[in-house]
Amino acid sequence: MRHAALVITMLALLASPCASRAGQPGRNFCLVEVLYSEMLTAAPPFYHKVKARLLISPVDRPAYETTAVRVIPWQAPPPRQGQRRWMTCEQASAQYDFHLF
Repeated sequence: MRHAALVITMLALLASPCASRAGQPGRNFCLVEVLYSEMLTAAPPFYHKVKARLLISPVDRPAYETTAVRVIPWQAPPPRQGQRRWMTCEQASAQYDFHLF
C-alpha cells in the first residue's frame, strides 16, 4: 500500500509540469487562423471541396499567408472565418498533412 501511494505521488509530481505546459504554445507551435474560406465545385460524391486562405503565425518568426484546398466529408463543418487553432509548425506548413478542417 505504501509503494502504491509513493508511485501515485511521483506520477502526480511528474505530470504537473507537463499539464501546465499543455495550454501554452512552445517555440515550435504556430497559430493558424482562417482568413476566409469557400466551397468549390467538382468534389467527389458525399464530399465538399474547400479552399481556405490561412494566416500562419509562428511564435518565433513573422506571420505568413497560405492557401489550402482540401476535400472534406460532407458531415464535417467547413472552416469559418476567424477560426483559430494552435498546431506544430511542421503540421501547418506540410501540404500533405494539414488538418485544420
